[in-house]
Amino acid sequence: FGIESGSDKSLSYLKNNLTTVQENYNAIELCKKEGIKTFGSLIVGSPEEDIDDILQTIRFIETSGISYVDIFVLTPLPGTQAWHDYKRLGYLDEKYAWKYVFLDPEGMNKEPTPIIRNKHFTSEQLYNIRNYIQRNICEPITLHRKVEKLDHRKEIERILNGQTDLCKQRPDITLLYKKERLLKKVK
Repeated sequence: FGIESGSDKSLSYLKNNLTTVQENYNAIELCKKEGIKTFGSLIVGSPEEDIDDILQTIRFIETSGISYVDIFVLTPLPGTQAWHDYKRLGYLDEKYAWKYVFLDPEGMNKEPTPIIRNKHFTSEQLYNIRNYIQRNICEPITLHRKVEKLDHRKEIERILNGQTDLCKQRPDITLLYKKERLLKKVK
């Protein structure tokens, strides 16, 4: 599912008022009832998104019962409404180029270049918030492990103050995913 956000305010922008957080909860619950595993893709970086919106997204990830989940910083593609909005608002990195849009298999382990900011966060802060959520919430859920109880507001405030120790990406995570899948096939 392209869930995008756990905040109705952010969903309003990202999905043009076509869906709500409750509808996303309902879709996941319906799939669970039918025995269908779910994958969700979420985004941080909507133009007006603030800490409360990000905390709502974290709460959604933790409580929705989703089976697998990833989170990304919004990447407005040239020519889209988001591209025009971010450019008009001055939130698009002027050095942005098409080369950052395409996935380069040889460069996938390199740090991506942050290309947007929003009203409340710099591009680096968005990138670190995304890494915090991915590492501490999405990865454990996807690997079917216990999610550590953290004070997310406090941790995001630490990120905003430059403390990024819980944001470091684990270079071995791809190997963990592959190992987990292989073990499940063997069982």
